[in-house]
Amino acid sequence: APSAVPVPLEDRSRSVSKTHALIELRDHMVWVTDLHSTNGTTLTNNVGEALLCEPGIAMPVGDGWRVGFGEYTIGVSRQR
Repeated sequence: APSAVPVPLEDRSRSVSKTHALIELRDHMVWVTDLHSTNGTTLTNNVGEALLCEPGIAMPVGDGWRVGFGEYTIGVSRQR
């Protein structure tokens, strides 16, 4: 993505790939694409069900879900 901005992480265990995932906002919704990372990217919904993202395929992320990559997890929430 030409307009993407990399977000540096201090990852001493090297669990996150240099270009691990693309997180973008499209049509008022968060989308995550795993960029063929070594350790994969997971989406976990509100009831704890986890889905491994297929590399190269954009996946929609629901409000309150968590995105996991390497040893890191970020939460997604909409402010109303």
